[in-house]
Amino acid sequence: MFDSRYTVLLATCFTSALACANEEPINASLMFDELEYRGQKGDDPKAWSIAATVNRGKHSLWLVSEGDHAFGEIGGHELLGYYSYATDSGWNLNAGWRGDSNPEPDKDWALLGIDGELPGAVGVAGTAYLASGGDSAFRLEMERSFIPAKNWYFTPELRADFFGQDMPESGQGSGLSTLEFAARLGYQWTSNFATYAGVIWGKAYGSTGDYLAEEGEDRTTTLYLVGVSFSF
Repeated sequence: MFDSRYTVLLATCFTSALACANEEPINASLMFDELEYRGQKGDDPKAWSIAATVNRGKHSLWLVSEGDHAFGEIGGHELLGYYSYATDSGWNLNAGWRGDSNPEPDKDWALLGIDGELPGAVGVAGTAYLASGGDSAFRLEMERSFIPAKNWYFTPELRADFFGQDMPESGQGSGLSTLEFAARLGYQWTSNFATYAGVIWGKAYGSTGDYLAEEGEDRTTTLYLVGVSFSF
């Protein structure tokens, strides 16, 4: 699934970036941001968000895996590989690749995005995607962390997915496709380990909702979750 052209592009960009930042040390980390069980009818699904990064100064290379597993099979999975440059203004510019292996069929996207922090410590990320055949998509993500008490944190998150066209083969419709709101309350046991519980509410709109209805699925879902996060 991983297109060799994207591999060469990422490797070339990152190698050039490291050469320009040879006065900085190289750092690497592995982050299990979300490992969780989500309650719903039938088999309880497991979900994950795992990221590995290598950075030097303002330059970073990311490999991210996000997905869920239920009823004995992968329900959805995205694998991302991208280069990120930290600007002096505090915003990061990102370019790379995303591969969708579920729902079928597999699909490769080129990505270009930006992420940073708005006033009020609101984190925001916007990413545009383009695939062969002219398929296009856009994802908006926002989050804000609160510290209600020592070692406790509360993080509401919003994710909205948009598509430039109907893609019935993967059950995605044009315009606003899905909107998801999540809230997690966690306890930070150490600087590298936390446990949390929360809820996710999601809704499918337009043709995406119609595709779900044809499959006998609900347009709106509410999931309760428990999980852990840790890093190395």
